[in-house]
Amino acid sequence: MAFDVAIFGALALSPGDMKAWRRVVVDPTQYRVIARVFPGSPDLEPSAVGTLIKALPAAGGYDLFRIEPDDGMYSVRGQFAERPFRKHARQLAALFMSAAQVDIRGDVYFLGKGVREGYAVQLSGGRPTLAMLGTEEIERRSRDPMLDAISDHFRVAPKSTPPRPPAPSVPAPSRRPLLRFPRAAGAPVDPDDTGE
Repeated sequence: MAFDVAIFGALALSPGDMKAWRRVVVDPTQYRVIARVFPGSPDLEPSAVGTLIKALPAAGGYDLFRIEPDDGMYSVRGQFAERPFRKHARQLAALFMSAAQVDIRGDVYFLGKGVREGYAVQLSGGRPTLAMLGTEEIERRSRDPMLDAISDHFRVAPKSTPPRPPAPSVPAPSRRPLLRFPRAAGAPVDPDDTGE
């Protein structure tokens, strides 16, 4: 079964950091952990970050891969089809791990839609980390509101509310009323009186 992969996260960097990062050469073979996490993915040719940022949108099959300023941070948003993700997984991981070379901090996640597959690149100063996500973390990340900005395929479920109880059934009107009030004070009530 083919699936899509959402790529999302936030990076803390200045415009100067972005300029320096664009010049960094991305080489997945520099990080041994990448080969362990993505054993079936090929090592693609080293490329500069600036070149990859321009090439990756078309490579993913959805023309959706962006790193854009967003309220003092940079948002990462992307979507890849399964086959292109498998081909570029090492390159994508190395792209974000290379950000540590210019002291960029943040987290980026790769999350499969409809499958229990997810990965995290964490940049918290020092050496970057790449890890497979466990089931609980995948569940938590699948509810991240950032997924809404990626595509209609990755909508966060709305808050659920219990259904309204059914309306009480109203008995069908009968010819005889259940209660009959006297028409005048002190007048006797005829139980067979239908009011006609």
